[in-house]
Amino acid sequence: MRQNWHKTGKGLLTPDHGTSPFSLTRVAAPDDLADIVENFWLPTWALPDDEVIEQRIIQYPAFNLVVEPAESALYGVVTGLSTRRLDGTGWAVGVLLRPGAGPGILSALGHSGRAPATVNEGAVALETADGVALTTAIRAAHPHLDHCIDLMNAWFRARTELHSVEVRRDRERVNRIVDLARDDHSMTRVELLAEREGCSTRSLQRLVLSHIGVSPKWVISRFRLQEAAHLLRTDSTVHLADLALSVGYADQSHFTRDFASVIGETPQHYRTSHRLTTAAAQFADEHSTD
Repeated sequence: MRQNWHKTGKGLLTPDHGTSPFSLTRVAAPDDLADIVENFWLPTWALPDDEVIEQRIIQYPAFNLVVEPAESALYGVVTGLSTRRLDGTGWAVGVLLRPGAGPGILSALGHSGRAPATVNEGAVALETADGVALTTAIRAAHPHLDHCIDLMNAWFRARTELHSVEVRRDRERVNRIVDLARDDHSMTRVELLAEREGCSTRSLQRLVLSHIGVSPKWVISRFRLQEAAHLLRTDSTVHLADLALSVGYADQSHFTRDFASVIGETPQHYRTSHRLTTAAAQFADEHSTD
């Protein structure tokens, strides 16, 4: 198996603590596809009949292409909190795309000219001949994950719709803008992103909307909330007022309101509930008889 990139992402609100029968591995994209693919994510689960896992995710601003035993689809951005209930036994081979890959991948799936915003909150089934062939090959290859990833890589490389000069140019520009919003916490306003990119605010808004189906303001807010949730899980000493400032909020009240509106609970409640969940998982691990 290729070396793991990392076990969990900042957007996963309930990371696995090692005792769950749910496993998630992420693998980095190859260099030649790095402007199209963010990473591969490969979950498996085998739950007892009476157990259900609910995953809550603050989604990265990009599409996901997912093959599962019963279905395969391209999933748009969920602009609120993404949730999924897992039960029984299952697996998936997923690809988190780069933010700018939306229009090209839609064209590759037979939806040329379709606006990414019309896919958000929903999905597009892999119904083209190439999409069906990919689904069949992945299902036959699983659980050999290296082979599954190789099949995905070959499929992306063969999609000519993804590799024209114009498509690549705009995709790389959107990727650069989103990366800046993610990595530079001083980018707290759309005007600052536009200034750094050397374009007008209106041009920036059109470009991001046409590739992701969301506004640049939403992208900035999404990364601030991801970072805040990550810090609440990993740093028990940080004060909420300091945390709010560190992720770009002017004050704690605005941060608390935004966090609760998306996550469904206040930052303090989330921190406390995560701490209790972690402690319970550690206790179960330490007292396991297996």
